[in-house]
Amino acid sequence: MFPKSAIRICGLSLLAAGLFASRANAASQTWDGGSNGTGNNWFFGPNWVGDPADTDVPGSSGAPSANADIAKISGTRGGSINIPGTFVQGTLSLGAIDFNSLPDRSIGTNDGAFVMQLNGATIGGVANTILRNTSNSALGLARQFVPFSTVTMTIALGNATNNIITTTSTGDILISAPITGIGRTLTLNGTSSGVLTFGTGASSDLANTY
Repeated sequence: MFPKSAIRICGLSLLAAGLFASRANAASQTWDGGSNGTGNNWFFGPNWVGDPADTDVPGSSGAPSANADIAKISGTRGGSINIPGTFVQGTLSLGAIDFNSLPDRSIGTNDGAFVMQLNGATIGGVANTILRNTSNSALGLARQFVPFSTVTMTIALGNATNNIITTTSTGDILISAPITGIGRTLTLNGTSSGVLTFGTGASSDLANTY
């Protein structure tokens, strides 16, 4: 059993596994939404602490250790974070997303289909973590922001050892984006009451292959 946490699965089976060896520590950058906290473009540097160049945000080719970067999502204002697929041009490769935001937030796209590959990083001493929510707010990974659009964000499990999702408080995680990664292990490391939910019950949301 998963202690003090729950998985709500809509048409998807989840394989539980133990925690395995660590990957190398990664660089991290923190989202703050810009000077007034209302920014929503992932690829706009001023929406990240320190105002990096647009080409240096997490997952960009110019970012340090781009394939292992940890994107820390914080801030005190809610709303969606849009990853323009036309900027990605294929695959956005990250180590992990570490969520600690006061309001609920959803990450997805309304502009161009792409794959978000999560390769795993060590966060809070847990190796191979791809997502972590330490807040009392909900994190969503949306397949699309425009209803009935063909523009879709797909999640790829990039870690061959394990792909761990951690919840440490009451904040939930909802993944409505399709998940790919044949033969990959996906594990919930739940230490509190946060609920991990896959899909919305619609078959179009559940094209998971792993």
